[in-house]
Amino acid sequence: KDFKDLISFPSTLTNNSFKLIYNEIDKLNFHGNAKFDIFGSVYEKFADDKTKKAFGQYYTRRHITGFVARAIFNKSVKLNIDTIICDPACGSGGFLTEAFKTIKNLDCAKDINFLELIRKKFFYGFDNDKKSIARTKLNMFLAGDGHNNIFYIKDSLDGWNKSKQWNINNIDYILANPPMGKYSGTANLEEFTYTSQKAMEQLFVEKMV
Repeated sequence: KDFKDLISFPSTLTNNSFKLIYNEIDKLNFHGNAKFDIFGSVYEKFADDKTKKAFGQYYTRRHITGFVARAIFNKSVKLNIDTIICDPACGSGGFLTEAFKTIKNLDCAKDINFLELIRKKFFYGFDNDKKSIARTKLNMFLAGDGHNNIFYIKDSLDGWNKSKQWNINNIDYILANPPMGKYSGTANLEEFTYTSQKAMEQLFVEKMV
């Protein structure tokens, strides 16, 4: 049910067709072993520039998200049971999945109880595209995470303090590539300290800071 927005079943295919498809995909053994962002790669390959510009969506390549995650969550980092890691514009979940994979290899994750907390409570993602939310959930699932704190939010800039899932004082780390382009949401730009321009990247960076 978490991935229903990503799946459609053509009526022309028979039950046997689905069985054959499943058997072929099952050979790939993605679960827990995905080494790349499936949906991010497909999106970047096939989405044209007009589509990307319209949504302000430019998915960050995994060699970048992986480097950022490893730089932040190295062996010297101290994580506790209340740690919150967030991407307020998560797209297909590149930063979150790489952060999870990196943290999963730390000494603290060797404790099975702590690892369960990491899976269920550490990661939060938000996006205003419901299909992107479904993609992030699936990518987190493939990475071995519980994917249960990924939420649709109409406007991350305006909903930051209004959404029941948001609590900005509890966020310890933000890993994100902000949307880029002209902002057309409902946030009051006069409340921003450093910019009043309708540029999403500037507004998002200020909110993150």
